[in-house]
Amino acid sequence: MDRQPAPPDDDVAGVFEIRDEQIDVAAIMAEIRARLRERRPLDVDLDELVFRPGGSAFTSLEDEVRYYLDQARAANERLLVGEQLRAQRTRPLDPVRRAFHQLVQYYVDALAQRQRAVNADLLSAMSAVLHRLTALAEEQQRTIAALRAELERTRGAGDQGGVQRGR
Repeated sequence: MDRQPAPPDDDVAGVFEIRDEQIDVAAIMAEIRARLRERRPLDVDLDELVFRPGGSAFTSLEDEVRYYLDQARAANERLLVGEQLRAQRTRPLDPVRRAFHQLVQYYVDALAQRQRAVNADLLSAMSAVLHRLTALAEEQQRTIAALRAELERTRGAGDQGGVQRGR
């Protein structure tokens, strides 16, 4: 068999070189191109294949909400107030400095305690919403499955009874 060298403008030129007398690169490439032309085009949304930094990496809304709820709970637990935040000091402090420090602590602690209460309420509300949405989604899936089964039974009964379906 006579080997035909690959034309210089071929897809494989410069990529690799085949030095086997029994392999006809041009014929193989022509066969590959013909098979590719016979295939139906792929239905691919290229935008879905592009990674967007900052975009969601979660597979479902439920997973994403659950993740952020866990993050918020952890942050709320780290929000320390009152004596939880202060370490005991053994050195005597200046009386004026101590008075100002206690005044700032009084206001900051009050705000931090209110913020923790608001955070806890918001976390509870979001947990309840997530629970309810999950239950609704499961109920919808059961309803869809039941409707599909009923549709298949109806189609099966129609086919057996000699009834023609519409286009």
